[in-house]
Amino acid sequence: MSVAAPVSAPAPAPVGAEAPVGRPVRWLARLLLAGWVVTLVWLSLVALRPATLADLEADLRAGEVETLEVVGGLAPQSRGYSTVELRWRSGWGRQAATAVEATPGRQATLARSGTPLDDWGARVPVVEPGLADRLAALDADVRVVEVDRPSSHGTLFGWQTPMESFWVLLVLWLTTFTVLAWHEHPQRATRAAWAWLVLLGAPLGPVAYLVLGGPAGLLRPPAPGSRRLTEGWALLLALLLPPTAR
Repeated sequence: MSVAAPVSAPAPAPVGAEAPVGRPVRWLARLLLAGWVVTLVWLSLVALRPATLADLEADLRAGEVETLEVVGGLAPQSRGYSTVELRWRSGWGRQAATAVEATPGRQATLARSGTPLDDWGARVPVVEPGLADRLAALDADVRVVEVDRPSSHGTLFGWQTPMESFWVLLVLWLTTFTVLAWHEHPQRATRAAWAWLVLLGAPLGPVAYLVLGGPAGLLRPPAPGSRRLTEGWALLLALLLPPTAR
C-alpha cells in the first residue's frame, strides 16, 4: 500500500517584498528619468533668475558678463517713464534685473504712487534714463544688445521660463503618475506616499520616485521587511520641500 507524499503549500512571500517591475515599465521609467534630467538642465540654462542692479554691477566690474541684453527702456529725448529689463549670463545660469527709467518729474510721481513690480513681485528701483550706457561703462568689453520681450513666458520654480516648458513638464509629470499607477508595490515608500511626493514635490518628488521607488531598476532593492515611508510623513515632507521645488 503506497502512501501519497504530502503536498506542501507554497511559501508565503516575505513581508515587505516588492513585486518585480515589468520590462516595459522599467524602460519607460528610465526614459522618464532621462527626460526629467534633460529638461531640468535645459531650464537651468535658459530660465531667468531674479537678481538686482547691484548684482549686475558686481558682475560687470568682475568682467563676468559677455553680453548684456536690454529689454525696453525710455527712448532718447522722451519724457515720462518706462520699465527696462536687463538680462545677462553669469556662470552657469541667466539672470535678470528690472528697473524703471524716469525723467525727474516722473520720479517724484512714482515716489508718491509707488514703483511697479517686476515679474517676481518685487518693487523695482527708479533710475535716470540711460541706464544701459552707464552699466556698459563699467566693462569696456561687454556687448550691449537690445532685444524684444518674449511673447509669452511664465514663472516656474521661482524662475522665468518659456511657456513650452510648462507643457514639457506636464507631460513628464502625468507620465510619471501613470508609471506609479502601474507600480503596485514601489520600494522605500507606499504607493500613496509616493503619490504625495510626485503630486506636490515636483521636480524632486518625481525624480526621487523614479530612482528610489524602484521602477527604473537603478538601485538594489531594500531588504524584505524594511520600513517604508507612509503617506502621512510623505505629505509632511512634500509640504516642507523648499519653494523652488514646488
